[in-house]
Amino acid sequence: MHNFSAALVQHEGRVIIKVRGDVDGATAAEFAACLRVLATASAHVVIDVAEVELIAMAGIDVLIDALQRVGPVGSVTLRHPKGGTLKAVETAGLCDLVKLETSSA
Repeated sequence: MHNFSAALVQHEGRVIIKVRGDVDGATAAEFAACLRVLATASAHVVIDVAEVELIAMAGIDVLIDALQRVGPVGSVTLRHPKGGTLKAVETAGLCDLVKLETSSA
């Protein structure tokens, strides 16, 4: 998917990051900038990745940085991850560190 965007949005009374498109070397900086803003404002970061098909190693590095920013009392949650995103998180060994919301319930 070529139309990448990462934006802070209000959803269900919380500020989350809505990501669309592939998170790779060409788009990781924009993803990281958005994550830094939210991680500075909140220890609990929620990222909606329902419209992400691919997250490459550059995107995984951004998630690792976010985990370090929120520290041990914070959290990083991926909302609605698809197969490719889940596989990348599993391959990187982040399943025990990143919370996964796989349903809207």
